[in-house]
Amino acid sequence: MSFEQLLALFVTPLFKVILTLLAWAAGHHLLAGIRFLLTELDIGTSLTSAKKASWFINIAGVVVFLYVGYCIWL
Repeated sequence: MSFEQLLALFVTPLFKVILTLLAWAAGHHLLAGIRFLLTELDIGTSLTSAKKASWFINIAGVVVFLYVGYCIWL
């Protein structure tokens, strides 16, 4: 009976919103971490490439958010 209650919790809109936001945060954190690892290797340290990389990370974070949201909500 508790397993059925847990499954019922997973389909609630509040849980889906929380899961979607956590997935976006994890995806953005992963992408930003890779970017910072590359800067530690002196890759993309100039101002123009750093700006491009930050825009890429933000746009990729939105794409991850939309994809995960699509998978969770549909």
